[in-house]
Amino acid sequence: MSVRLVRLVLLALSPTFEATASGALTNGAPVVVNSDGTVSTIAEESATHNLGGHERAFFSYSHNNNMEPLDVVYCPDINKIVVFMRSGANGYTYVSAGSVNTSNETTSWGGTATLTSNNIEDDGTGFVATWDSNINRVVCHYKNKSNSDRGTVQLVEVSSNNTCTVGSQHVFNNDRTTYISSAFDSSINKHIVFFGSGNSDVPRLRLASISTSSFNYGSQIYFTSNSNEELRDNAATFDSDNNRIILAYRYQSSSSGYVRTFTISGNTVTVNNRETFNNLTPQNIKVAYNAAEQSVVVAFNAGGNNDTGRVVSGRYNTNKTAFNFGSSIIYESYAHYDRDLAYSPKSRSVLLCYQDQSISGNRFRYLKVTIGTGTAPSTTVD
Repeated sequence: MSVRLVRLVLLALSPTFEATASGALTNGAPVVVNSDGTVSTIAEESATHNLGGHERAFFSYSHNNNMEPLDVVYCPDINKIVVFMRSGANGYTYVSAGSVNTSNETTSWGGTATLTSNNIEDDGTGFVATWDSNINRVVCHYKNKSNSDRGTVQLVEVSSNNTCTVGSQHVFNNDRTTYISSAFDSSINKHIVFFGSGNSDVPRLRLASISTSSFNYGSQIYFTSNSNEELRDNAATFDSDNNRIILAYRYQSSSSGYVRTFTISGNTVTVNNRETFNNLTPQNIKVAYNAAEQSVVVAFNAGGNNDTGRVVSGRYNTNKTAFNFGSSIIYESYAHYDRDLAYSPKSRSVLLCYQDQSISGNRFRYLKVTIGTGTAPSTTVD
């Protein structure tokens, strides 16, 4: 199981979530993080997925300080789950790490550490955590509102007893930074971080080589032909089959959503052609790569269609540099804004988890996304 390239951890941004323990978290199983400080698992049996039990990750912090989920990462090389949350009371960002005990279907958690006391962006556009398998660290990129909105990076090391050691801050963008996403290319041990820069949120990327003691970022690169575009919702993942980083995104001035791939060779990033996946002003975009189908799945709410929840699939072209998309389908007709995707190697499918705001308690639902045959595949959910 790997991280971000086949993001097998689901982040849930909502109130509470109740689940009955019915399965262990095994290699290849997704996890949902709940804003009450608990972590729930999803166990899989072929096409059927059962919700596992939930454990408290942040102890008293979750109740006393109104914790707000930021991100969650599974670290396959050390078999840990790392969760990041921001306190709505004091503005601090906390991190906690957990281990999985498959014999009794529980998770155990270490103490909570402070990532930063700075005020960082907490609206889902300014924080992203990525597992770096080369240095065995979680890499956090975020917007530091306490430092003139500069783009900032920190490392988190997790010990065998789930203790988190937080590294010092490093600025990767000296201008205002927002709409941050990133992915790690494990074939070359480099990161690409995407972000909007300056007051106009100009779409840029930087290639990064990160060690346990240094951060080396290349020059900023525009990944659009029009430098006046304003970057908005975006999400990135890694395709380890073809060594491509995949970005799904949109611009402020456009109703279209795009997917673009990037190839790293040495210190050079090749920006491949973009393809449109939807024209209904997609927002809160999430992306996952289905290795079994050599395809990408994008989920979003359609701002141009009453914020209905939609999902669409695309299959690689012959050169494996771009995707051909079929038509999107509505998986939730009620307006909603929080979702995530994860590829499951066990069931060879992508799972979609989202907040159902049409029922009392804003509970969660999850769906299996099935990709059809053909060049521009259809999409179904169940």
